[in-house]
Amino acid sequence: TISDDKKLPLGLHPVKLVVRGDHTTIDLYLTVLPPKSEAVIFSIDGSFTSSFSVSHHDPK
Repeated sequence: TISDDKKLPLGLHPVKLVVRGDHTTIDLYLTVLPPKSEAVIFSIDGSFTSSFSVSHHDPK
Protein backbone atom coordinates (compact mmCIF):
# COMPACT_ATOMS: atom_id res chain seq x y z
CA THR A 1 0.00 0.00 0.00
CA ILE A 2 1.27 3.44 -0.93
CA SER A 3 0.51 6.26 1.48
CA ASP A 4 -1.52 9.18 0.12
CA ASP A 5 1.40 11.61 0.36
CA LYS A 6 3.51 9.32 -1.89
CA LYS A 7 0.89 8.60 -4.57
CA LEU A 8 1.36 10.07 -8.03
CA PRO A 9 -1.59 11.78 -9.71
CA LEU A 10 -3.25 10.30 -12.79
CA GLY A 11 -1.14 10.67 -15.91
CA LEU A 12 2.18 9.77 -17.51
CA HIS A 13 5.25 10.23 -15.30
CA PRO A 14 8.96 9.99 -16.28
CA VAL A 15 10.89 7.73 -13.89
CA LYS A 16 14.63 7.01 -13.60
CA LEU A 17 15.65 3.78 -11.86
CA VAL A 18 19.20 3.60 -10.47
CA VAL A 19 21.01 0.43 -9.40
CA ARG A 20 22.48 1.09 -5.98
CA GLY A 21 25.70 -0.89 -6.58
CA ASP A 22 26.98 0.19 -10.00
CA HIS A 23 24.78 3.25 -10.60
CA THR A 24 23.52 2.03 -13.96
CA THR A 25 20.21 3.63 -14.88
CA ILE A 26 17.13 3.15 -16.99
CA ASP A 27 14.55 5.76 -17.90
CA LEU A 28 10.91 4.79 -18.27
CA TYR A 29 7.42 6.20 -18.18
CA LEU A 30 4.94 5.13 -15.52
CA THR A 31 1.26 5.58 -16.29
CA VAL A 32 -1.18 6.05 -13.41
CA LEU A 33 -4.73 5.14 -14.43
CA PRO A 34 -8.04 5.59 -12.65
CA PRO A 35 -9.25 2.63 -10.53
CA LYS A 36 -11.00 -0.16 -12.48
CA SER A 37 -9.40 0.94 -15.79
CA GLU A 38 -8.65 -1.73 -18.36
CA ALA A 39 -5.09 -1.79 -19.68
CA VAL A 40 -2.76 -3.91 -21.79
CA ILE A 41 0.65 -4.69 -20.28
CA PHE A 42 3.48 -5.97 -22.48
CA SER A 43 7.23 -6.03 -22.85
CA ILE A 44 9.18 -5.78 -26.09
CA ASP A 45 11.20 -8.98 -25.58
CA GLY A 46 8.48 -10.94 -23.77
CA SER A 47 10.56 -11.51 -20.62
CA PHE A 48 8.02 -9.82 -18.34
CA THR A 49 4.90 -11.46 -19.69
CA SER A 50 6.40 -14.94 -19.93
CA SER A 51 7.51 -15.03 -16.30
CA PHE A 52 4.79 -13.11 -14.48
CA SER A 53 1.04 -13.45 -14.49
CA VAL A 54 -0.91 -10.20 -14.53
CA SER A 55 -4.25 -12.00 -14.81
CA HIS A 56 -3.72 -14.32 -11.83
CA HIS A 57 -3.31 -17.30 -14.17
CA ASP A 58 -0.04 -19.13 -14.81
CA PRO A 59 1.11 -17.97 -18.30
CA LYS A 60 3.07 -21.20 -18.83
